[in-house]
Amino acid sequence: MALSLISKVAIVTGAGGGLGKAIAKTFIDAGAKTVLVDINKDYLATAVSELGVDAHGVQADVTSAESVQNVIDETIKKFGSVDVLVNNAGLMDNFAPVGDVDLKLWDKVIAVNLTGPMLMSRAAIQHFLAKDTPGGVIVNIASLGGLFGNRAGVRHDFFPFRAVRLIIFT
Repeated sequence: MALSLISKVAIVTGAGGGLGKAIAKTFIDAGAKTVLVDINKDYLATAVSELGVDAHGVQADVTSAESVQNVIDETIKKFGSVDVLVNNAGLMDNFAPVGDVDLKLWDKVIAVNLTGPMLMSRAAIQHFLAKDTPGGVIVNIASLGGLFGNRAGVRHDFFPFRAVRLIIFT
């Protein structure tokens, strides 16, 4: 049985390319009206033109509450509702050893990878609860680095062991 999302509206962040664009294509192929969100205007325009009439692009910065609210507002204006949010946008820290990682880059990674999904989810949930029939779906995408910090992102090369667990009993 084929997945059918006809009459559903999805928002996919980080959809200008890569995994986000593939996720958006999957939603469109299943019949959903899909809003592609990306900070990169050129990547976004290319993805929207490749994915066709069921794709709508909104350039946005997921780290900005105002920009995030604009995504929700534009989606509702264009398609009438939001049913699914896929938090896919994410950044890497260039695999720098923790002693060398640039603080500005670190702050940007935290803003996109943690604050962005929270802002998008908060805005979507407010809409989900306000609908005549409340409800919706949120999917959060994470890399293996989100589960195993020593496999991606800030490295701790100077430690002679792979992981540290600190357990404090009081």
